[in-house]
Order: sequence, then C-alpha cells, then structure tokens
Amino acid sequence: MSRADDLTRLRDEMETGHASRVAFVGDLSRNVAELREENQAEIAERRRNVGNMLAGFGSTHAEMAEEERKTLAANEARRMQEAENDHSERVAFVGDMRRTVADMRKENQAEIAERRSGVGEMLSGFRTAHAEMAREQRKALDANEAERKQEAEEAHAGRVAFVGEMKKTVAGLREGFQAENAAAHRAWSGPTPAERRAMERAERRRANAEAEEAESQAETKEEKKPRPASRAAKTTRRGRGR
Repeated sequence: MSRADDLTRLRDEMETGHASRVAFVGDLSRNVAELREENQAEIAERRRNVGNMLAGFGSTHAEMAEEERKTLAANEARRMQEAENDHSERVAFVGDMRRTVADMRKENQAEIAERRSGVGEMLSGFRTAHAEMAREQRKALDANEAERKQEAEEAHAGRVAFVGEMKKTVAGLREGFQAENAAAHRAWSGPTPAERRAMERAERRRANAEAEEAESQAETKEEKKPRPASRAAKTTRRGRGR
C-alpha cells in the first residue's frame, strides 16, 4: 500500500473514534441529567417526609411534656405527703430514742452504783483476807525460821565434813600418785642425788639408832651386874660423848 492509503485509513479511524466518543459523552450527559432529576425528586420526597416526621415529633413531644408535667405534679404532691409522713415518723422515733436513752441512763447509773458498792465490799473483804493471810504467813515463817536455821547449820556441817573427806581423799590420792611416780622414776633411772643423800642420812640415823639401842642394852646389862660406881660413871660419860 501507499502512504496515501494509510493516511486515508487513519483519518477514517480517527473520525469513527471521534464519533463514538461524541456519542458516549452524549449518552453520559443524558444519564447524568436523569440521575440528577431522580436525586432531586428523592431529596424533595425526603424533605417532605422529614417535615412530616418533625411535625409528628413536635406534637408527640408536646403531648409527652404535658403528661410529664401532670405526672410530676402528682408525684410532687405524693412526695410531699410522704416527706411529711417520714418527718412525723422520724420525730416520733427520736422521741422514743430519747426516752429509751433516758431510761437506759437511769438503769446504768443504778447498776454503776450497785457495782461500786459490790466492788467496795469485795475490796474490803480482800484487804481483810490479805491481812489475815499475812499474819498467818508471818506466824508460819517465824515457826519455820528455827527449823530452817538448824537445817542450814546441819547442811553446812555436812558440806564441811564432805569437803574435809574429799580433801583427805585427794591428798591420799596425790601422795599415792607421787609415790608411784617416784617408784617408777627410781625403777627407770635410779634414785636422784637428793634421794641418795636422804637415803644415806636415813641409813646413818638408823645405824646410830641401832648402835645407841645396842649400847643402851649393854649398859642395862652392865647395870644389872655389880660394879664400881666410878666405872658406871665412866661408861655413862663415854655414851654421852658418842
């Protein structure tokens, strides 16, 4: 095809599209006009309905307000009557309470006076009983004092005797332990120098005692024999010098 044919076909298509758009816009304008008319009619109808509804509401509200005023007036009269009745009942109740309180106060005062009298008598009895108990307690304490002192002295003497016996027992045990320890020490390591010196002194004393005893026995035998007096004196002097 030639370019002229293409241009011709393009022009025809553009004209056809323009015609279609013009027809669509016309149809759309007509539809919009019809919708506007329908909306306006519906709005007018709603306005009429709303007006009628508001008029009905107004009349209903007026009727309800009138009924409410009547009801309130009736209730107010009944409320006032009930308030007066309640006030009368409260006044009567307060009067009864005052009389009851007065009666209770009188009864309480009488009961308090009676209790005071009873408490006074009870305290007097307590004081009398306490004084009597104190006297009896003093008598019992005085009677038991001598016995208690005697028992205390006996107990003290018993403790002193017990302590003395314990001391003796402990001293004996200590001496026994010391003797056992000394014997063990001597058996193990022999006597100490001090013990040896003591043993030597004891041995000398024993020997001297034996010599004196033998000499005394000899002198006794000599005294039994008849002899001159000068020889007996010499013997006596010899014994004393030894």
